[in-house]
Amino acid sequence: MKTRISQKEIARLANVCQSTVSAVLNPANRGNTKVGAETRELILRIAAEHNYRPNLQSRQLRGDTTSNLVGVLINPQISQFFYDLLLPLERELHNIHKRMLIGLIDNDVKESEATLGNFVDYNLDGVIVLHHDIVDAERLFSEYASVLPQIVYLDPPRGSQEARFVQVDYASGVIEAVKHCVAGGRKRIALCMNDVYNPAMRRRLEGYRIGLLETGIPFDENLLLVRAPASPVEFESLISDAVDQLCVREHADAIIAGNDEWALAILKELHRRDIAVPGDVALIGYGNTLNICRSTMPELASIDHRVGELARKLVETLRTPEFFPDPVQTKLVMRNSADLNSTKTL
Repeated sequence: MKTRISQKEIARLANVCQSTVSAVLNPANRGNTKVGAETRELILRIAAEHNYRPNLQSRQLRGDTTSNLVGVLINPQISQFFYDLLLPLERELHNIHKRMLIGLIDNDVKESEATLGNFVDYNLDGVIVLHHDIVDAERLFSEYASVLPQIVYLDPPRGSQEARFVQVDYASGVIEAVKHCVAGGRKRIALCMNDVYNPAMRRRLEGYRIGLLETGIPFDENLLLVRAPASPVEFESLISDAVDQLCVREHADAIIAGNDEWALAILKELHRRDIAVPGDVALIGYGNTLNICRSTMPELASIDHRVGELARKLVETLRTPEFFPDPVQTKLVMRNSADLNSTKTL
């Protein structure tokens, strides 16, 4: 375990004045002190190596005020899931009189370092990391954890045993969806998604296997389609091939898609071929994207991330160090595309 270090000791090791260290580590109180980029990086590195933590009690005694800002880190290619999560997250922060500051991180390490450096400068009250599957993530978050306030992650980050996080159970909704289809007499249940490298997608696949096992349906690899399209044109071809494989050759009577965008494209292709939904094929998406699910014909059943509950737990974990929430269970939201009362077309 690293021993903690004071700002005075950091100043000695960096061969600078303590006021310079304070300007880097307590930006709200830096006054007119200017610090060069190399000196700033040196101070941050020493602080990280020696497990520096700000003395919050001393700051309170001095009457230091907080920024009332909470940083939220996302990736530039933001998924629909993150879009859906940001609004309830903003509401939860508003309820505790905080505002949200969004920063972008990705596989450009320099840009990610710049974002984290800006977060240090804003003297934030906390950081919620929605996206952390990036190049050099372990080093970046390890270095900046000592100079940023409380950090909470969405799902466990790699390489950190002490990180605080709120986990989504991506498998539970798929298990429920499989069981729902089996209860309605569907026996050829397919799973269609774009990859198995992303942890959330791997958990979808695990849920699919568990659901089949618990309902006594053998796993059939021919009913699993995993393929990532390289372009929008290729996506159209992929969906057509998926329907060929799953519905025409393998006679799937239910399909669970990895997200709602895929489910929508599959639904359009099934309509084009006059394959009845849900009569011939029950269809379930993932994400419960309302502007998709409620605008299709029939309306699309989908697995909900329960973003309201997720946002509540993220903020509560940020506020309360002793709060360790259970994983948020994903949940099937039933709509007509998976209506079990429909008669299957023979």
